[in-house]
Amino acid sequence: MKKKSVIILLLIFSSIIIYAQNLDVVKAILHIDDNKLFERIGLSETEIQAINEAKFAAKMILNQAQVELNLCKALLEQELYYEDVDMDEVENILLKSHEWRLTTEIAEIELYIKIRDILSRERLQQLVYEIQTMAQQQNRDNQNQ
Repeated sequence: MKKKSVIILLLIFSSIIIYAQNLDVVKAILHIDDNKLFERIGLSETEIQAINEAKFAAKMILNQAQVELNLCKALLEQELYYEDVDMDEVENILLKSHEWRLTTEIAEIELYIKIRDILSRERLQQLVYEIQTMAQQQNRDNQNQ
């Protein structure tokens, strides 16, 4: 029984790590405004357009979610300001906040899946490598300043 629990925990932990790595890639892709990186790994215009359309759709959802999360934060701060805090309202605000966080994670995962479907595994790995290289270069540049 103990051995099964350890195995299950290891599987959960490894899936969390993979999920986090994929989200790092998605977040980096969301911030790429120049198609040169996509061109460098040999993507066609059609593939680049499909990725940019997927990015645009995801950004719309993520922007709306961020606005709603900011609103939830403000409403919660307002509610906590009152002398008699309405805990039912606090709970509703927190639930709404968690729904928007879930919406954010789902949008990021859907974007990753769309990009994975557009690219082959090999080119996806190449894109990940290019993004990691770009991030390392930015870190070095920031350290040198």
